[in-house]
Amino acid sequence: MTEIKKNRHKMDANLTQIRPKSAQNPPQIRHKTDTNLTQIRHKMDANLTQNGHKSDTNPQQIHIKSATNNRVDLIYNNLISFSRIQKILKFLLSL
Repeated sequence: MTEIKKNRHKMDANLTQIRPKSAQNPPQIRHKTDTNLTQIRHKMDANLTQNGHKSDTNPQQIHIKSATNNRVDLIYNNLISFSRIQKILKFLLSL
């Protein structure tokens, strides 16, 4: 019985020694990954701004074309809906 108790105490002592070490290491690892992530984010942001400045002229032209097409579509759809409303009003007035 005394040997089992001694072994239990040894195990408990080992566990308490291991726990503080493992509790100290994860924050250090987290800080390292946080700095790496921020560096990667800054690199990505820099790349995005460079690519954005290089290709600024073309997307603006494309946006203008798509905006005019969208406006035409909206006007056409509004005209169709307006004509439908007129038909419904005429039908209701005829009753």
